[in-house]
Amino acid sequence: MPRIFIPEGRDATELAYALEVFSLPARTIILVELMKHGPALRADLMERLKMESQLVGRTLGDLEELGMVTADLPAGQRRGRSVKYSVDMDRYLKSSTAMQRFLSPR
Repeated sequence: MPRIFIPEGRDATELAYALEVFSLPARTIILVELMKHGPALRADLMERLKMESQLVGRTLGDLEELGMVTADLPAGQRRGRSVKYSVDMDRYLKSSTAMQRFLSPR
């Protein structure tokens, strides 16, 4: 697998994080959907995006573990309950800014 060169500087850590978050299409699609329409239940995301339950669930779990989305209930209290997911706006803005700086010509 090829190595990714991440330039040094103030955005290096945030850029590495953004590349990890946005590395999979499902993550990006779900983040964009949450950004456009606000907090949503897993079932709502499945319906709107025409994605399978396992993919949406796994992707939300990954994004939550990465700190890019938050849930309105702690993990230990979710069994049998509806959980709304939302984007951590501070993390999103930092990451998208770092990515934009990296992709912009100098």
